[in-house]
Amino acid sequence: MAQRWAFLVGINRYTDPNFGTLKFCVNDVLAIANILQQVGYEVVCLHDELERDSHLFPTRDNVEAQLKQLCHQVQSDDLLWVHFACHGTRVEREVNKKEPVLITRDTRQDLLETRAISLAEVEKFMRDSQARQLVLTLDACHSGVELGRDLTDPEFIRNVYELAEGFALIAASTAQQKAFEWQEKQHGVFTYYLLQGLSGKGDFSGKNFVTVDNLKLYVLGELRRWNIQNSLTQEPTARTEGLGDIILADYRCYPKPAEIKMEASVSSVTSGNQPKSRDDSTRSGLSKTAALQKQMLEEQLVSLSEEYAVVNKQMNSERDARSRLLLKKQADELLEHMKQVEAELEKLN
Repeated sequence: MAQRWAFLVGINRYTDPNFGTLKFCVNDVLAIANILQQVGYEVVCLHDELERDSHLFPTRDNVEAQLKQLCHQVQSDDLLWVHFACHGTRVEREVNKKEPVLITRDTRQDLLETRAISLAEVEKFMRDSQARQLVLTLDACHSGVELGRDLTDPEFIRNVYELAEGFALIAASTAQQKAFEWQEKQHGVFTYYLLQGLSGKGDFSGKNFVTVDNLKLYVLGELRRWNIQNSLTQEPTARTEGLGDIILADYRCYPKPAEIKMEASVSSVTSGNQPKSRDDSTRSGLSKTAALQKQMLEEQLVSLSEEYAVVNKQMNSERDARSRLLLKKQADELLEHMKQVEAELEKLN
């Protein structure tokens, strides 16, 4: 019987003082572990609030050993999801070519080339496993990628979702950007919206499950809204390979977990330097808030419309029937998301 596995790493503090202390990486992985366990995953979670002599304390050797062990254990029908919440950077291992790496608890800056874990290394461990469904999500700086049928039809769902296989990577930011932490939510910004999408908000079409594409679209839309509200830029990036769209959380089999409570304010962020504070003046009261909300929705609608046009063009030029089916599914979900945004705009008018 197919199993779902999650390998999670969260690191707040670092031996080398050159790597600043983070606040919410452990919160991130513990929250993800909680949701995934509720939807049937077996979870291996390494974080630095464990005892130092634990085999799950996130040193470089422990992370590599535990990931290799899990990759050796998974079977062909299994799903393997790997998530890192930690510092990341890039090192030059070839002339004029910088490679993204992940910083573990004991990584030293002078030994980055040998003691950091490269993104390519993590991906190789995963690909060397037997699992045909592989998902890698990264909430770390400089980890980005260089850049006709109803959805409830059982046969469509089986062919497009349940038989999906391949590799998917979703990173918190592009290779040139920072990934921010969110003081008020006590999570990384990317992971916060990842949790929201995973808990059901990413299911735009009422399928009762959340897929890789659902999560990607949801996190992208919410992060763009957050960017506008905070006058910052953090744009998630993604790369997918294979056929179909992998189901990450299946609520046909498990009850949905309680959604994370959304607070009213979204201005408190930390990432090394404090971002410029927003004008908190209440001179204009609700009208100012409503105007800002309307602007965000309009920006989101433009972005969704542009993406829909691109997908629709690809669908019309695609000759392969299965690929057209996948593109149609993606276009339908974008259209549904656009309708939701339009409905919210209508309420403000």
